[in-house]
Amino acid sequence: MPEEKNIQELGSMKDILQGAIQREESSYRFYLEAKARSRTPTEAALFEALANEELAHKQKLTSQLEAILAQIEIDRALSYDVY
Repeated sequence: MPEEKNIQELGSMKDILQGAIQREESSYRFYLEAKARSRTPTEAALFEALANEELAHKQKLTSQLEAILAQIEIDRALSYDVY
């Protein structure tokens, strides 16, 4: 697994969101592994709920990243001379 960067090493909003998405994926896997090791149904339910929260976070971050990437493309298109 690639080493996580701290916030000072991330330059752009795109970099920050990509790093956050990677962390959400890592946390999701962590909670699924914890669920697999659960000794009671209550523990399993807790870890499954936490895993699902990480997935929801990832989806929100991914949507934001897609919006930023789309805006970058729009900005590039607008910066070309059309004359």
